Amino acid sequence: MADDERVPVNSKQTVLRIHEKIKKEVHEIASKKSWTTQQKENFEKKLLELYKESVEETMQENVVIGGQSWDNSGQLEDSSSSLLQEEMEPLNRDRITEVLQICSDLEDMIRDTTQKRKRYPQQVVEGVSNILQSQKEFLEHYQPVIKSNLLSGGTSVITPDLEECIQRLQATASDVMQLSKSFPELHSKAERLRQAVHSHQAMQECETDGVLFALENKNETLNSSSTEPAVMRDEENTETLKLVDFLWWGGEKRRSRPPVRFDASLNTYGD
Repeated sequence: MADDERVPVNSKQTVLRIHEKIKKEVHEIASKKSWTTQQKENFEKKLLELYKESVEETMQENVVIGGQSWDNSGQLEDSSSSLLQEEMEPLNRDRITEVLQICSDLEDMIRDTTQKRKRYPQQVVEGVSNILQSQKEFLEHYQPVIKSNLLSGGTSVITPDLEECIQRLQATASDVMQLSKSFPELHSKAERLRQAVHSHQAMQECETDGVLFALENKNETLNSSSTEPAVMRDEENTETLKLVDFLWWGGEKRRSRPPVRFDASLNTYGD
């Protein structure tokens, strides 16, 4: 058969994989038959012989592997695999070194872990046993100490302090009750005092009231024939003004227009 009529294939492994797949399907077909084991084996053997004679040998004759026939392609594949191995040798060498290092580290880790599993549990058991033993000895030798004063006269020591506190509390409670009763009266007195002080300040600040009351006092002084000193009259007038202002205005500041001055020489009011 001419080379132009053959099927080009890159490797023998492709054809061999096809044969293996077909043989596997033949075995599955034989296993599905409801025969005995001997009958299945005979059927599969004859079917494979028929396949080899009719298909496998014919396929080998009609396949070209790298321009070579089936029988001569073995040397070509060996040489190509050797070339590929030479090309991949540096990469494989580095990979082998890395794998060996990982294996060495893994062995060291396994060795350390094994040593710890042998050493640490024993140390933990020893430590726990020592703690339990020390606690047991402490409880065995423990002797509670009770103070004598608590047994003999504890109540007599505490009672006077409690009685004194009760007396002080009662005295304080009575003082608080008296203060609460007198608080409204004190509040009213303080409020009246505040109003009086406020009214006095308002009277001093109000010039209009001063002018009006001063005018009345002046007319009374001119019409009266009293011979009392002027100082005494001023004091009486001041007290009267305070009383009138407090009773009339209620301690609030009077709002009015600006005061009008009185001219005594002309007996008239002017600006």
